[in-house]
Amino acid sequence: MKKKVWIIVAIITAIVVGILVVWLGFGVSKDVKQEELLISEVDKINELAQDEELNLQAINEILDSRVAEKEYLKVENAIKGYLKEGYQVISNIYNISTDSRVANLLTAQNYQEDGPDFVSTKAFLADTIEQLKQEQESFAQFFNEDRAMAYINEQDVDQYYIDFYRNQLLGDVDELNDDNEFNEAMNQLLNVLEISQEILDFLSSNKGTWTIENEQIVFNSQSLTNSYNDYLTRLTEAAE
Repeated sequence: MKKKVWIIVAIITAIVVGILVVWLGFGVSKDVKQEELLISEVDKINELAQDEELNLQAINEILDSRVAEKEYLKVENAIKGYLKEGYQVISNIYNISTDSRVANLLTAQNYQEDGPDFVSTKAFLADTIEQLKQEQESFAQFFNEDRAMAYINEQDVDQYYIDFYRNQLLGDVDELNDDNEFNEAMNQLLNVLEISQEILDFLSSNKGTWTIENEQIVFNSQSLTNSYNDYLTRLTEAAE
């Protein structure tokens, strides 16, 4: 009888162990799958960010969606929350710099409508430059490991998930901060806008000396024409 009991216990033990092995195997497999899903989500965002025509809507759709669950959902909330902060800055910069009024600053139409003092244009341009400088500073603060890690630290997850977030999803944030490509592009844009300010100041300072004829600005002296053309040359070089 004891032998039969032992056999039954052994069978039950084997079954339980088998179930545990299946559960464990399923859990590990599921963890790997979730990790792969999250890595894939970040890769998709990076691919979209490298397109010549930045599709912020497509990026935001990924950032707003969720594919993970349980602890990995917390990791997903962290990485997508962090990236959304960065892409919000990019979106702000894009909206500011693509405002139709920016493209029309130095057009004959604007010269006629807001010249010769350009009160409205100057106010808009000063505000635009200030906003862009603020967004540039916000983006610089975004590429900071403490800022990035704050998103995962507030999720209350084990160290394993923190390491996965840092090593597999985040990468070297400080190294990205050392990349001057973004700052160079922003400084170029700001330089173009600041030269545009100088041109408007020049025109308002010399009001009464120029008119618009056949969509072209015409000065009453060659020296003023030369000065204006010098500004345009600087503007062209700054934009290249």
